[in-house]
Amino acid sequence: MSALFLKILNMSLNASWLILAVVIVRVFLKKSPKWVSCLLWGLVAFRLICPFTIHSMLSLLPSDEVVPSNIMMQQNPRIYSGVRLFDNTVNPIVESAFTPEAGYGVNPLQVFIAIAWIVWLLGFVAMLVYVLVSCLLLRRRVSASVRLSEGIYECDEVSSPFILGIFRPVIYVPSGMDPETLEYVTAHERAHLKRNDHLWKPLGFFLLSVYWFNPFSWLAYVLLCRDIEAACDEKVIHDKDMQYMAAYSQALLDCSVRRRVIAACPLAFGETDVKGRVKGILNYKKPAFWIIIASVAACIVVAVCFITAPGRNNDVPDENAANAVAASVSEVTEDQPVTGESSGEEYIVVDPLSTHEVYSGQIYRYSGNDPDKEFWMGFCISLYDDGKYTWYEDLTSSYLGFGDYTIEDDVLTLIDDTSAGCDKRVNRFRMDGDKLYYIADGSDNFRMHTLKDGEAFIMDDPAYLYGEADYLKGGYIYVAFPGVVTAARYEDGVGYYLEIKDEFGAVSGFSGLYQIYVDEGDEVKVGDKMAININIPFAQASEFFESEFCSPTDSFFISRPFDPNDHPETDIPGAEGTPVYAVCDAEVSATGFTESSGNYIVLTREYEGHTISVIYSHMEDISVDEGESVNAGDTVGTLGNTGNSTGPHLGIQLVVDECPIDIADYIQ
Repeated sequence: MSALFLKILNMSLNASWLILAVVIVRVFLKKSPKWVSCLLWGLVAFRLICPFTIHSMLSLLPSDEVVPSNIMMQQNPRIYSGVRLFDNTVNPIVESAFTPEAGYGVNPLQVFIAIAWIVWLLGFVAMLVYVLVSCLLLRRRVSASVRLSEGIYECDEVSSPFILGIFRPVIYVPSGMDPETLEYVTAHERAHLKRNDHLWKPLGFFLLSVYWFNPFSWLAYVLLCRDIEAACDEKVIHDKDMQYMAAYSQALLDCSVRRRVIAACPLAFGETDVKGRVKGILNYKKPAFWIIIASVAACIVVAVCFITAPGRNNDVPDENAANAVAASVSEVTEDQPVTGESSGEEYIVVDPLSTHEVYSGQIYRYSGNDPDKEFWMGFCISLYDDGKYTWYEDLTSSYLGFGDYTIEDDVLTLIDDTSAGCDKRVNRFRMDGDKLYYIADGSDNFRMHTLKDGEAFIMDDPAYLYGEADYLKGGYIYVAFPGVVTAARYEDGVGYYLEIKDEFGAVSGFSGLYQIYVDEGDEVKVGDKMAININIPFAQASEFFESEFCSPTDSFFISRPFDPNDHPETDIPGAEGTPVYAVCDAEVSATGFTESSGNYIVLTREYEGHTISVIYSHMEDISVDEGESVNAGDTVGTLGNTGNSTGPHLGIQLVVDECPIDIADYIQ
């Protein structure tokens, strides 16, 4: 239900821009037919009803999704209104208010949104109860009405004419109304029925009930009621002379009553903006044809600019947008070796368009305020020789930032590229030897981690960009060009083999893969993760994991499996406080608490020159210390519900050279 509330919230925020546009455009449409204003409110209704988003490069909305749908799972929750000054002012407050203290079992934002959802639901129900009670009381008042003619009744208990009913609407008038006034009243109310206003006004009130928390919704409903009445008046008088208009205006004044509070019904003749309506009637002039055309054109412009959302590159999902452009994409043949300058290792490269090269560079890893201690979560910045860079914050994130960098007077400036739908960010660092120190002044910060001034990154391994290579140390193999999987099979003693035929007709083969995520016949697009290629012989790796690993809990049931693109760990549910065991002989390399992972443990060991880590998340208690050696089956803590967790469970992740792989096959 929280997801539904966030969807309604985002639809409301986007519709607010449309409502504001309609309010402004109405000012310039005073000489236009009044039905044009009603048409504009119809656009607002469509925007509030339609759950889907149409993207357009002509959209004037500053943001497609102000509140991210996954904000409850973000380590540092942020909003993206598209107004930079607003975001820079509000986001620090949001992050400060919803940062949990160590040991908290639930992200406080989850609690806040759950409460907000309940408040919204109570408000929605209250609005519906209000209109239901109002209609029942009104029907009770008119229960003793007398029929005057087909569809028209008079009643002693009413003071102004109105229409009541949706499926069988009836016109009610006060008793004793003179025939001339009755003629004008019935003409007006029948015009309402021809325009189906008895349906549109209740729909407007229902939408107001859904979006009651948005003040722009109330403004829109009030103006809708005015425009409905004005359009109905215009329909009655458009072909009448001035004498008829004067008499009609007098009837309107005679039937006027004190303004009611906002209601879904009835459609009342003399309740809404009587003074403005009389002025409009007496000043009415039939609009010229060019005014009608210009008014319709204005409606089309408003629809295109404010119903649609900012355009995106539809070929690349938001979360993987950077992967579509950045370095990790891989296409392979066996006849184009390229040697990395820093390490001397041979990389196999293919490029159907012959436009990419392999660039070397350097990786800097986050180390907090202690430059000598590497931060285990994997936050890193890679600078490449061609002036490009990438940054990656977390093993649990599939977002990769990228762009161009400059260095001036030992100040590194990273300017994120927005061409593939990525966020616009500028971040600055002071370069000092093999370290980067964050400069908060003039920087926008990152998505999940909010750096403080002076926090450091330390130089690590060489990096390679645009290396469409069959070996990326501890890395995924990505799709470089759209294509079709022509082969996906397991080869005994070798591992998985994958073959891709891209849109240019080039065929790329990958052998000795550790895990694959596509099947033969699958269509793949740029940035998709196809496989994991770890530089360990497949038979050795499988034999090692199968022989060395044991179950981390007494019972084994997977509530959420490993997904390389969305959930790079395996979730095992259980009762809080039940024992959690080491899955292999290892050393405890890190323990601690983060907002995302809760209480965590990292077990690390070396195998054939590669680093194998097992990460335990969301634990209740930790019974081992950093630097301690453990054996397979030793108790390392207890299962819990800490961090971004919706229920007691153990999150466990197998990482080889910083590349998460599926552990489920080895611990059951």
